[in-house]
Amino acid sequence: MKKIIAIILILVLMLLILTACHTQKQENRKIQIVTSFYPMYIITQNIVQGISDVELKNMTSQNVGCLHDYTLTTADLMKIEIADIFIINGLGIENFTEKIAENYKETKIINASSGIENLINNENAHIWLDIDKYIKQVENIANELSKINQANAEQYKENGQLYKNKLEVLKILIKENTKQRKKCISFSESLAYLTNSMNLEMKIVKTDHEQNGLSAEMLSNAIEYVKENNIKNILIDKKTADNNAQIIASETGATIYVLDSGLTGSGSIDDYINIMKENLEQVKKMEE
Repeated sequence: MKKIIAIILILVLMLLILTACHTQKQENRKIQIVTSFYPMYIITQNIVQGISDVELKNMTSQNVGCLHDYTLTTADLMKIEIADIFIINGLGIENFTEKIAENYKETKIINASSGIENLINNENAHIWLDIDKYIKQVENIANELSKINQANAEQYKENGQLYKNKLEVLKILIKENTKQRKKCISFSESLAYLTNSMNLEMKIVKTDHEQNGLSAEMLSNAIEYVKENNIKNILIDKKTADNNAQIIASETGATIYVLDSGLTGSGSIDDYINIMKENLEQVKKMEE
């Protein structure tokens, strides 16, 4: 009988220890924040820096690029499975958002583009290239994180403001160096969002999202447009092929400039700022 009682006491003690360990593990668990892709990761990295009880991960690998028509992988779902908060760009880029909301009901989803009007293309909403819209995305993420995780609210808001201050300095730098409006043509809709930021008059020649070759008729029309409007600048995204641009350049004498839409990068906290500065250097070289 004594042995039975001793065994029961041992089992009870073990249960108490396991319960205490589980409780401690839950209490010590970091808040898991997952971003959908690189531009959202850089914003959030700035907002959560220095906050010890937050762990930030990017859902997609760093070289994925745009999520248009993206299919979620098993590795992606494993990250979302443990996410407390999932941050998306919105405006149609993440076509899997409804699926995640339906299957991961406890995960809070932050739409960085809430309240932002997209005037170009909902399926290619690279609005972070418009600095004013990007600053609004920073505000949205910082404010929503503050509501969801109130214990860190002050730090989120303070970090968000510090990042916005850096972006305002960048905005002034760009404005001072792009006073003359420059005409250009591009095959990348994503670069159209640089129109306001870089003071560009941009004609977009639409292709499919993967930027396959233009038809002979479309190419001929583009060449004619460049000649008639005396356009000297052709813009391409560094992530896309340049065969269309090369043909037009050879037929018109226009110069090709390679810009970065910020879909991938080094992972540095200042990567967006550095990318936009590099884009500025290209725009400064363009003819008026």
